[in-house]
Amino acid sequence: MPKPTREHAQLEADVKAYAEKLGFIVPRSLTYHDVMPEDEEKLLRGCYDPTSIIVRTRADRLAVNPHTRTSFKWEAKTHGPSKSQNMAIEAIPLAMHITSARMFGTRCLYAYRDDKRGLEAGFWVDETPLPEKLWIPDNTRYDEARERASAVLGYAFPKVPHQRCEFKRGSGAPFVVIAIEEVEKLPSWRDILKGEAR
Repeated sequence: MPKPTREHAQLEADVKAYAEKLGFIVPRSLTYHDVMPEDEEKLLRGCYDPTSIIVRTRADRLAVNPHTRTSFKWEAKTHGPSKSQNMAIEAIPLAMHITSARMFGTRCLYAYRDDKRGLEAGFWVDETPLPEKLWIPDNTRYDEARERASAVLGYAFPKVPHQRCEFKRGSGAPFVVIAIEEVEKLPSWRDILKGEAR
C-alpha cells in the first residue's frame, strides 16, 4: 500500500488530536492496510471483486462519545497535486458511506484540507455537497465490480452526470468532483466536531 502523504498523515493526526481534546475516544486505525499482515494486505489489494472493494473502502477511523454513547466513522481527505481548485474524492467509498447512512443510519464525517489554499472543511456524508461530475476511468481492474459499483454510484449520486475518462494516473478508481464554490460554503471539520461533542 502506498504510504499516505505527509499532508494526509498530518490531517489525520490533527483530527484525532482535536477529537480527543473534545473528549472523544479515537481507537487505532481500522483500515485494512494497518491491521492486516503485509502479505495478506497485498493479496487483498490485488482483488477487485465487490467484497474486497467494500473491505478496502471502509472508513479508516472511528470516534466514540463516551458521554452520549454514540459513535461515527471519519475519513481524512487532502487536496492532491492537481492544479484544479475543486475537491476530488474517491467515489466508491463515499457512495458506500452514503448508502450505509441512508439504509442504516450510520454516520461518517469527511474532514478535508487544502494546504495550498489554507482551506479546511467538513461534511457528514448524508449532507454531501452535490458533485459536479462523477468520473469513471477506463480501468479494467474494476470490470468485475463495475456493474454492482454502478448501481451503488447511481443510488448515491442519482443527479450527477457520469463521464468516462482515460486512466492515466492515480488508483484508477471512480471519483467525484465537488466545485470549490461548494467546498467554500462548508463548515470547518473542527466546528462539526465541536458541535458533536455537546
